[in-house]
Amino acid sequence: MDTFLGPIVEFAEMDLAFSSHIVHHLLQRRILTNNDELWFVFANQPMRFSLREFIITTGLPMDDASGSSPNVKRKKKEKWWIKDNQTLKGKQKKDVWINLEMTFLDLTYVLEKRSKKMQPEERLRLAGSLPVEGILLARNPTTMLPIENLKRATDFEKFCKYPWAQIVYSYLVTEVKRIGNDYLLRKQYGLFGFVQSIQIWALSSVQKLGEKFGTRDESSSGNIPLILQWRSTSSPSAKAITMIADGDKVEVTPIVGVHTHEYDHLVSQKNPEDKDLLDVFDLVIKGYRMSKKDWCQGWIQVEQGHQGRIDHVLKPAIEIVVHQSRKRKSMSFGEKASKEFLPVILEKNK
Repeated sequence: MDTFLGPIVEFAEMDLAFSSHIVHHLLQRRILTNNDELWFVFANQPMRFSLREFIITTGLPMDDASGSSPNVKRKKKEKWWIKDNQTLKGKQKKDVWINLEMTFLDLTYVLEKRSKKMQPEERLRLAGSLPVEGILLARNPTTMLPIENLKRATDFEKFCKYPWAQIVYSYLVTEVKRIGNDYLLRKQYGLFGFVQSIQIWALSSVQKLGEKFGTRDESSSGNIPLILQWRSTSSPSAKAITMIADGDKVEVTPIVGVHTHEYDHLVSQKNPEDKDLLDVFDLVIKGYRMSKKDWCQGWIQVEQGHQGRIDHVLKPAIEIVVHQSRKRKSMSFGEKASKEFLPVILEKNK
């Protein structure tokens, strides 16, 4: 499938187990910043997961103009999304599944039960919507889907060029920020969105995590998305993850793909309220290694030339949320969609 959906379908078909414990470990140690991107801590080292890192991880298409919210230009009165969906003098709409009361489960039902009566073009449009809603956005399967997303699929060419990276990442950020302290204390909680991208990014950023809980495809090119650079992953226990995080000299890459500058413009503009954090982060990039003591005391010591050690007071406006881990079910809706619904989508769209 030569569209942005190709890598997503390939990723979903691979033997990649979702690890709720890796994601939960990071959520417990999220750095609360004042912009619309995600920051985490592993082994006391800060890590950035901005739109830039998300695109390096997923390969999803983005707005070529900038990293801002997508704004697809179209003629003032043009309604391109209904071009193939007109109601003509008593005739039924062509794409009957485009309405305000469709859930993801409804879409899979329509594909499974009515696909034989569809024209190939309509079946393709429907099959394209399902991975977006079921794997990338991965909402509650019984929640009504945004009608604008379904309408976009009626022009499949424009649908494939749409800046899904911004939409999917923004939804994931909203979902992660929704998980507060009360959720983290629960035995189970729902987290929607393309959560697997956080796991793959973590395995790629923390060498020991990747070596212990995944098998990397050594033949893969560094130019392909991170989600396609792994042959398999496992679902480790919370204890196994903590043992790595508490180990000595864990190698953590604070910015994945640091030598790739193509997407640097997608990093959020610096918020003045995060200045201290960003100053600390710059030091980490240059080789400073954060310790638990640094986080607790709120300031760090750095060396300045050969003048010995000096106290350099940096008080990041952040909060590290840490709670005791509990046993939790290792399954996300995105993984469920991949395992249960993707085979149906591929079969019906042959």
